[in-house]
Amino acid sequence: MTLSPSARLLSCVVRHQEGQALGWENRYTLPWNRLDLQKIEAAMKHVSASLSQRRTKLVVHEPDRVSCFFEVSPADERRWDVLGDLEARFAEEHIAESDTGWIEVEFCHYPPDDKSEFKGCTEFKFRSGRSGNGIYSGCAMEITERF
Repeated sequence: MTLSPSARLLSCVVRHQEGQALGWENRYTLPWNRLDLQKIEAAMKHVSASLSQRRTKLVVHEPDRVSCFFEVSPADERRWDVLGDLEARFAEEHIAESDTGWIEVEFCHYPPDDKSEFKGCTEFKFRSGRSGNGIYSGCAMEITERF
């Protein structure tokens, strides 16, 4: 079960500072008027099973913000690496073959605001600067797109 066939990529943002890429995020909108924890948990389990992942965690930060965490390994990142120089990044961060990291995919609902005429939205996203997403960015993109 994926979340919705109508989930769509809202933006892919690359942040720069003095010509250096700092990171990026992929944001997908959902046609929901609130977060649905049962759907999110079912989709998280489906994504995890499709990737043969080890462990997952669902963390409810507040009623309108939830994070799904997926445990990944260096071997997983080798399958989906998008940045190149993977072995150099692992060496720089002292990541051994037996080490694992966590990918965070965040779900947020922003309620409508009559004052600003904001209609509200529900989205999920990953940001490369959060959790292990910077090192395991290929895994983060693959996991997010499978939702």
